[in-house]
Amino acid sequence: MFLLIIVIGVGLDFVSERVSLRAALVAREQSVLLGEVGGLESRNAQLAERVAVLERAQQIDREAYGQLQTSYMHREKELAELRAELAFYRKVVTPEARSDDIQVTATALKPLSDGRRFLVEFVLSQAPTERYQKREGDVDFRVVGALGGAATTLEKDALALAEGERLAYSFKYYQSFRGVLTLPEGFTPDELVITVIESDHNNKGADHRIAWSSLLTTATSRGG
Repeated sequence: MFLLIIVIGVGLDFVSERVSLRAALVAREQSVLLGEVGGLESRNAQLAERVAVLERAQQIDREAYGQLQTSYMHREKELAELRAELAFYRKVVTPEARSDDIQVTATALKPLSDGRRFLVEFVLSQAPTERYQKREGDVDFRVVGALGGAATTLEKDALALAEGERLAYSFKYYQSFRGVLTLPEGFTPDELVITVIESDHNNKGADHRIAWSSLLTTATSRGG
């Protein structure tokens, strides 16, 4: 019996040492694994930070590209408008029709926010000659249309010019007029009638009639 107790005691010590050794190995492996996990987490954090930096850089690149593209398109539009303006004024100062009569050219008819007011712009010019003569006189401005089913004409008072300006001209090459036209509620415009009355001519002047629809089309095509 005593021998059996000794054998059992030796066995228990052996088993206890094996368990302790296994526990130590498990603890060591756990420590190694925890270290690897910590390293991976640190690496992941670094990679996540790097990804965030790259994404931000990509976003900045996209924004910069968008701004450049917008700026380019804006410049192209400005250039196209300037070319259109240049072509238009070349036509004004060098008209195809060689005539001593003063030419009237509408340059803009732009609707304003309320829908009843319009920015109006027109130019008086004369064809080139060997010696330009100064031209002076008055301008009559009217809008022909309908109101309540009846033919109605708005007189020049409907066109508000800048303070101090009036519908009179004095030029050698050309002169521009610019004002805001206010239409009554329910008024349907048909055409503009611009009459040039020269001060040294004994006549009532010639009417220049411009269809409202064509003037709107012209203004839109010229960026008005």
